[in-house]
Amino acid sequence: GSYVNKVIAIPGISSEAITYQQFFSENLFQTIKNTIGIPQEDYRVASIGIHPSIAQYNGFYTLDGYQSYYPLAYKQLFRKIIAPELEKSKVWQEYFDDWGSRCYLFSSEIPTFLTTKEADKTITNLNIDTQAFKNLGGRFIFSAAEILNYKEENLGFIGVFEDKDSAWRIFVYEVTN
Repeated sequence: GSYVNKVIAIPGISSEAITYQQFFSENLFQTIKNTIGIPQEDYRVASIGIHPSIAQYNGFYTLDGYQSYYPLAYKQLFRKIIAPELEKSKVWQEYFDDWGSRCYLFSSEIPTFLTTKEADKTITNLNIDTQAFKNLGGRFIFSAAEILNYKEENLGFIGVFEDKDSAWRIFVYEVTN
């Protein structure tokens, strides 16, 4: 599109700016969509380390999102998913409980919203309630960081996806319980 050469600033990223093409990474997410091989309307995803808007832009239906207004009942159901991680991070706990427009999957090991492939982060011990995730319709997690304890969290590893024109390295996991 016409956005290809425009740049956006990403706080905390050394390159200071990435293009819209690198941000939305259409080729990368097309590959993920093809690998999953199920119509996008038949499952829900949530992301760690990337804005949910990236998945949404690429046609995925998300449980997470940046919402200025959404039902408190949904926030409470979503909170069950991330409650164990919020227990480990006072910053994320206060951020979600006291404001909450970012209805995101947070990891206490990742202190920012965005984790580019350049940052090369790993999550050693993610603790989420995958049953609560599944109860909301969640099936896949798109993580910008490798989750080392994915098996203990009832997740199956689908694959890692990279593209030279993308700012992201995406690890895709599927809920197995």
